[in-house]
Amino acid sequence: MIKPGTPVPTPADSEYSKSTGVFEGGGYMAKGIYRPAVDCRMKSNEAAGFCEACKAAINAMIDYYTR
Repeated sequence: MIKPGTPVPTPADSEYSKSTGVFEGGGYMAKGIYRPAVDCRMKSNEAAGFCEACKAAINAMIDYYTR
């Protein structure tokens, strides 16, 4: 899901604000936990929707149980 050329870890600046990456800080941790988007539900519950990684995980679980 991460485009070639996207740095890992990915800086949380405007250049990568719409990208899937490896952004540091998830849950209640500032370091050591990574999230796939700048504003992701893995960081806060204020995201407008689910990021691409969360959508893929949710769809995989739905597909698993609907087979």
